[in-house]
Amino acid sequence: MLRNGQGGRRRAKVLAAAITALVVAGLVLPTSAWAAQSDDDSDTVTWSVQPAGETGADGRAWAELTLDPGEKTTDYLVVTNHSSRDVTFRLSAADGYFTGTGRFNMLPMDRQSVDAGTWIDVQPSVRVAHGGEAVVPFTIDVPQNATPGDHLAGVAAGILSDADSGEVGVESRVGFRVMTRVMGELVPQIETDVSAVFVGSINPFLPGEIHVRYDIQNTGNVRLGAAPEVTVAGPLGILPRTVVADPIAEIAPGEHRTSSVTVPSQWPFFVSTIRLATSTSSVSDAAPIDATPSSVSTVAIAAMPWSQLAVLLFAALLMVVWRRSRRRQMAEVERRIDQARAEGRSSASVAPGTES
Repeated sequence: MLRNGQGGRRRAKVLAAAITALVVAGLVLPTSAWAAQSDDDSDTVTWSVQPAGETGADGRAWAELTLDPGEKTTDYLVVTNHSSRDVTFRLSAADGYFTGTGRFNMLPMDRQSVDAGTWIDVQPSVRVAHGGEAVVPFTIDVPQNATPGDHLAGVAAGILSDADSGEVGVESRVGFRVMTRVMGELVPQIETDVSAVFVGSINPFLPGEIHVRYDIQNTGNVRLGAAPEVTVAGPLGILPRTVVADPIAEIAPGEHRTSSVTVPSQWPFFVSTIRLATSTSSVSDAAPIDATPSSVSTVAIAAMPWSQLAVLLFAALLMVVWRRSRRRQMAEVERRIDQARAEGRSSASVAPGTES
């Protein structure tokens, strides 16, 4: 579901979306639609957009193409008007991208496309009768100097909804992906980075946890899926523990994903080693790639047992206090014994002895 603020033509306000059209999997369901309505409920507009053949929807979730530089091809979209009145829909194409959460999106209307969105040519609008549908061709013309690899774009149909006077209109768009793989040297490649911090427990008899933050970047030229896995261990690899992080369904060339995991039940051994191992997989049915890469990043962090050291320090202080107190007690006992002996000797020497 794509919106873009713009001045307008029709007095209406956006009401709701039945199902988001552009989602993480790029899926556009036959029932997906956008709804907009005016003050009169009978003026509600709902529609859907799907990939199609010349005669109608062909069951594809999105368009996936494999083309050579300089090659041109024609594909089709079908706009279905689920409303009770005839509607003119504005058609558009734009560069596509994945958001930080993995959802696919198109550039808003106020941003200029510079890649595959400029390769697509589609008529500016189409009028669809109520309850009807219209199949519209569009062409993808790959430039001769296009770089090999995956190029993301999308096509959409939309209407402009205006609020009351003085308020900004909203263009509501529904569309699907157009993924073009340009043939040439295909390079699957990723780079990873990891950082972490140990958080100890105040209770010295409970373990702490390690918060791990990592970044995965697609430095190649093809889309990939990624499966990160984090392993934490103490010195010399003692007590290793592995946590499987959330997989990344799809990451496009030049994009990166940043995420984090928490590894619980970690005892502080002064130093912990964190290892991020990321495997990848192909996500395209286009021209296959020879192999999928993997990446390993490691970092060592301080894992200080502060609460345990505090207990040991307190115990040591108690021992010092006890020993000093014990010494004073023993010294006092010896002093009294010596005093008693001295008094005994003094008594014996002062009292004169007589014989009768």
